[in-house]
Amino acid sequence: ATSFLNNQCHLKTTFNSGKGLDANLQPVTTLADFTPSVTTSSGLSGNYLTIAQTDEVTVATTITVDPAHVGQPAELLTVATFVPLVNPQPLTFMRDADTWIIWDGDVKAVTVMAVKSQLENSETLTVYQGNLQGLAGNFLIRVGYRLPDGTIIYSGEPIEFTVN
Repeated sequence: ATSFLNNQCHLKTTFNSGKGLDANLQPVTTLADFTPSVTTSSGLSGNYLTIAQTDEVTVATTITVDPAHVGQPAELLTVATFVPLVNPQPLTFMRDADTWIIWDGDVKAVTVMAVKSQLENSETLTVYQGNLQGLAGNFLIRVGYRLPDGTIIYSGEPIEFTVN
């Protein structure tokens, strides 16, 4: 279950980062690709950024959907870990529509951020827009989609940034 969201920190050199789990949480191969994007009002753009709490930020991912999944219905999923700079105890959340709620790590219980009646070739998922005032720390976010058969395709490479 922890393979869906882990705390690896390393530089990314390529973006062919799709991973998958079947309904029994066994790994499956995928041609899906996830390209993270963090942009700020101060002009920063990329992944692995350090941003100010007062910056307006847009956190998103563009998903190049696996060709075998294009046209299928899917649930869009987002999970995040926040590690505060003060008292660095990781807090893990999942997105339930427009609300972030505590996540216990159970992959099968990840709530739905949005529903797509059919996946397009490319899907852009905006995870967050606004400032992160009072949230100094490290963020690690993964997005994905769940197919009707329970298969989850997700970003093997997280969106990762630090707020100071």
